[in-house]
Amino acid sequence: MRLWPSRSSTVRGWWHLLALATVVDVEVRRRPNGQMLAGGLDWWIAIELGLSLVIGLQILSRLAPPRLDSPIAVCVVGYCASTAISAIYAPTPALAFARGGQILVLLAGTLELARQVADHGVAVVHRWLHGLIAVTTALVAIGVTERLVLPERRSARFSWLATHSVLAGALVAICVVVTYGMWLARPTCDLPWRRSTYLSLLVVHSSALVLTRTRGSIAAAIAAIAVMSLWWVGARRHDLVVLAVIAAVGLGLTAAGPIVGYLMRSATASELSTLNNRTDVWRLAWQLIGERPVMGHGLTASRSAFIDDTGLGGAHNAYLNVLVDVGLVGFGWWALVIALTATTVFARVRMHASLPPAARNHGAGSFCLVTATGLLTCQLINALSAEWLGVGVGTSATVLFVTGLWVRTVTDPSASRS
Repeated sequence: MRLWPSRSSTVRGWWHLLALATVVDVEVRRRPNGQMLAGGLDWWIAIELGLSLVIGLQILSRLAPPRLDSPIAVCVVGYCASTAISAIYAPTPALAFARGGQILVLLAGTLELARQVADHGVAVVHRWLHGLIAVTTALVAIGVTERLVLPERRSARFSWLATHSVLAGALVAICVVVTYGMWLARPTCDLPWRRSTYLSLLVVHSSALVLTRTRGSIAAAIAAIAVMSLWWVGARRHDLVVLAVIAAVGLGLTAAGPIVGYLMRSATASELSTLNNRTDVWRLAWQLIGERPVMGHGLTASRSAFIDDTGLGGAHNAYLNVLVDVGLVGFGWWALVIALTATTVFARVRMHASLPPAARNHGAGSFCLVTATGLLTCQLINALSAEWLGVGVGTSATVLFVTGLWVRTVTDPSASRS
């Protein structure tokens, strides 16, 4: 299996998804809550919707029967369709219909990518991952430049343009996981960049993640890296596990004060007791779920439901976010995507473990499994304190869909050795 085939103008699904996620996640200006919820049109919204329309028309121009040959693909369709339909009864119809249209374009791009993976191999996904790293690195560079030349942008928490630091943390956490997976796999996989390049990018994104001071994303990335490391070294290397534990304990004993101060972020006792008002939001979310548990309150309802009471837009928990917006119907499809992806990863890992030692940690299959395991771990943990995995659009949702469709292609890790 070729990891990096020659360029082809027919392979576009990867950059379609990259452009859609980037334009949704990057905020270049801050708008008042009332203007945001009313769905008012400004120049950036026009660019965002225009790009989504152009990409949607490009995909339709090459319309082909979707490959619904796996339960994961069917569940992705079910979730995106039920989410888009829920815009009909949403409390903010203009915003909801815009997001619903983007979700349908994202669905079309995901199915297009699935077809191209079947036709051209997993190199399409690898290109998309490298594109994601390149775009996020550029955004980090913008954030650094802003802090150097614009004194008013030197806030306590790192971000770029007008992007919220929690969203910035989620994005760089994903890139930390991906670059770590590429650094692990590069000696035996035909990836396009040098191993030292992946290590440098890992340092850059890890530093940016720490500077965002987004505790949920940091914890998620650390957990993902730990799981990936254990997966890669195998059960035979208990010595490395022991050394890692000793190093962690030593760090905690020698730098406990600065670490606690960093994690506290100068928060008051009230803010700490409510997890920066998250517990208040979650309490309101459960009330809303109880009012309409089956169908939910409609797409983007979670963005407006909590602003009056807490000042926060979104449930700050992906699981609650989905339940508020689309109820048990949409949540069922969404949970099935996650469960089937996790089950597939687990099955492939068990298959990999049955291989002879010389055949392990080689080729595209091993790279896919270690990276997919890390991404799933990172996303599910981060979803406890950030809603991005459950909003239907953006990088986090796209990564979930692509991970599910990507990992199912690994039928025999030994067959994809470089």
